[in-house]
Amino acid sequence: MTLKYFKVHLYCRPTETMNPLFERAVQEELYGILLNWLEQVPSPENGWKIPVKTMVWMMSWTIFGVAADWSKGNETSSEEEMAGYILKMVTEGVEVPIQ
Repeated sequence: MTLKYFKVHLYCRPTETMNPLFERAVQEELYGILLNWLEQVPSPENGWKIPVKTMVWMMSWTIFGVAADWSKGNETSSEEEMAGYILKMVTEGVEVPIQ
């Protein structure tokens, strides 16, 4: 599934009125893909800091939300740039020092 799919299919109808079944189906598909991926990745030496299924749930909704918002034209990044940003966020996260 690409960001272009969201741009084409969500452009005509605002996210607020999107069919909840479609939204759920997309999120569940993302969840399944991400879960399969993370289950194949060796866990860190000390284990995951967050349960895998919780990480996958958060990641799938993050990707879905970003793609839905991007499809409305609120972001000036190209499809390739946004996909790169999403991948970087999912694989590297944000390094913010906790005070």
